[in-house]
Amino acid sequence: MRDKSLRAQLLRWVLVPLLVLALLDTGPAYFSARETAIDGQDRILLGSARVIAERLYEQEGHSFLDFPPAAFELLRTDARDLVYYEVVTSAGVVLGGHSDLPRPTHALAPEQSIAFDATYAGVPVRVVAFLQPQLESPENASVLVEVAQTLHSQRALTLHLWTQSVSYQWLIIALAGAMISIGVRRELRPLKRFGERLRQRPVAALEPLDADDVPAELQPVIQSLNDYVRRLHELLAAQGRFIANASHQLRTPLTVLSTQLDYALHGMDTRGRTEALQAMRMTLQHGIRLVSQMLSFSRAEARADGPMQGGTADLTDVARQAVEEAVVAALKRNVDLGCELEGPAPVPGSPQMLHELVANLIDNALRYGRDGGVVTVSVHSDGERVRLSVEDDGPGISPEQRELVFERFYRLSGEMCEGSGLGLSIVREIALASQATVVLADAPSGRGLLVRVDFPSAPAAQAEPPPAAPLQ
Repeated sequence: MRDKSLRAQLLRWVLVPLLVLALLDTGPAYFSARETAIDGQDRILLGSARVIAERLYEQEGHSFLDFPPAAFELLRTDARDLVYYEVVTSAGVVLGGHSDLPRPTHALAPEQSIAFDATYAGVPVRVVAFLQPQLESPENASVLVEVAQTLHSQRALTLHLWTQSVSYQWLIIALAGAMISIGVRRELRPLKRFGERLRQRPVAALEPLDADDVPAELQPVIQSLNDYVRRLHELLAAQGRFIANASHQLRTPLTVLSTQLDYALHGMDTRGRTEALQAMRMTLQHGIRLVSQMLSFSRAEARADGPMQGGTADLTDVARQAVEEAVVAALKRNVDLGCELEGPAPVPGSPQMLHELVANLIDNALRYGRDGGVVTVSVHSDGERVRLSVEDDGPGISPEQRELVFERFYRLSGEMCEGSGLGLSIVREIALASQATVVLADAPSGRGLLVRVDFPSAPAAQAEPPPAAPLQ
């Protein structure tokens, strides 16, 4: 399982790159140490060559060498390197040393020196050649002084310098890891205290979290959490109101149904019992409709937090089917139910939920409109927007109440019909889930109510067929 410790992750993100860089640096560090060792050996070899050159002298036109033992003392090491030298005049006369030492590949100018790698007696050596001018010589001759040394001390110094450099790097990484670990542990203490306070909060506590001592990088998380708690509080409060209102709404028909049942049981004549049974049937139908509306509202509210995942639907087909299903109810109230539908009008949303939206608008228009009135359902599209309109010629809704009617169980003052008060609430929740807007306005005729629902248009190829039957 992946380690989710913030401290461990921070240490990995800091130390792993440092370790990789340290490993990558081992090569350059070795070559740097080798260059330093070679440079140091070259300086010592050149110093020995200069000491030897200083002991050259002229006598009777000939060059002689008074070899100084101190020249080799400079080259004495614990590695027991072998040291070789050669002193030869420009005329080719060897004044001392090993005459077969490797010579420079090109001629040197007076007072010029050169260092190079060579092999002598089958062993790798480092050679420094120095050209010493003989000013006392009449011909201004020069003498080449060469000093060579095997590479044991050079290699030992290279390894020592490289090991020391790498050790310092690893030591710095170890110290950095320890300091980072201590710093992270110290800086995470406020977060741990915050977590402890959070665990000790009562289950029902929904107050905003106080996170003043939490690091600034976590403040957006705390703010988002507080916003979530606020929205959760609003949701729980709304659900509490919904349950309370639902209980009240259900209690009334159940109480009426119980009274009607008692009357039917104690009624003496057949006519009275028949009337009581018919009243009971109407009360039961009202209760069934109320429960169905509450279930519809619950489904719509569950989808209102984001766009519906049901693809798209042709609003024209959905409206046509909803109108056909409402014809019987319209005939009972002698209402002229008509529709004005254009061609295909694809909109985002579930066909079942959109059918619920249209059916609720038609039902509201039939219930609250006048007997013998007119209800018109229309769907129009302009390519970018699809508008659903439901118009009636009833009493309408006053402007100050048009926002209130979207609340759950809200009833207009003086309302006498058996509506549940959830119809327009369901309409708004479904519209929100379909990215649509709902507007209430006066009917163009000046009498009645016009409900407009504006949907964004969707590709026609994705539209789904409407449901075979209305939701109950």
